[in-house]
Amino acid sequence: MTQRSEHAKSLRWAAVVAALLFVATCVVPVAAFVVPYQNNATTVSIANPIRFTSQNETGYYFNLTNVTGGMNALHITDSTSKAFGVVYNDTSSSGTFYVSDTGGRGGQDDVIIMAAINSTDPTVMGNFSMNIKAYGYSWTPTSNGKVVSSTPLNYQNPSINITLDSDDFLEQPAATDVFQKWKFAPTADYPVYNGQNMGSGSELFKLMLVDTWVGTVNETVSNKSGLTDDGMTKIVYTINSPSPFDPATTKVAFNAYAYNNLTTQGQGINWLNRVYPNEGYDEDYQYSGWLVGIQP
Repeated sequence: MTQRSEHAKSLRWAAVVAALLFVATCVVPVAAFVVPYQNNATTVSIANPIRFTSQNETGYYFNLTNVTGGMNALHITDSTSKAFGVVYNDTSSSGTFYVSDTGGRGGQDDVIIMAAINSTDPTVMGNFSMNIKAYGYSWTPTSNGKVVSSTPLNYQNPSINITLDSDDFLEQPAATDVFQKWKFAPTADYPVYNGQNMGSGSELFKLMLVDTWVGTVNETVSNKSGLTDDGMTKIVYTINSPSPFDPATTKVAFNAYAYNNLTTQGQGINWLNRVYPNEGYDEDYQYSGWLVGIQP
């Protein structure tokens, strides 16, 4: 082989190697950086079949345009006598809470529950399992978006009875589990639970979202006094695995959202529970949340 042909062969080989290196450097960042869900104006998948499919077959659009009002009406509470909600912390693997409404529409068409799971035990997340039952009223959304005394209400006992496991964690578009410190809200980096440290060392959670298939009715509806649980959505949960549940290593934080078919803010999820006081407002008592586990 001549010196010229050897040189040409070397040049061709160098070009191939350079091309491969270029492809590798281009591909790796794309695989490594997955576009995550946004905190708002995004469609989020739900673990179970959803009740209203007009926007999407498997998820709901989070249209949280009202920064303060959307966080005043919906609450989590431990009693039907506490409509404005409570901040609750327990260490038991099972429990019951209610989702209430105190807004001017008379209620919310459909309640969505978000469970956020964090554990310092690496085996917990892969083996996590939880049963959720929901009880409450369903109705056909009204033409003006409001719930009134003449709205036919149907009690569901229960509306859902499902067991969720690690296969039901919310996933990113690249089929990897969402792992974040915040919940979906009008503002970025909104805490998952009251008292959460949102600094650089904050806990990261995997998420499950569940459609309860029932709504919640409030006291402005005149026939509410005769409704089961005062018209609130009742949630009964049992953490099956890990068993026994260790609240020192594992946390489960519950949050509530509401989907409405017709509102002044548009169709979609427009309401959520606020987990800490809203500075500058007198309605600080309207914040609520539910945490299973030991706070840091």
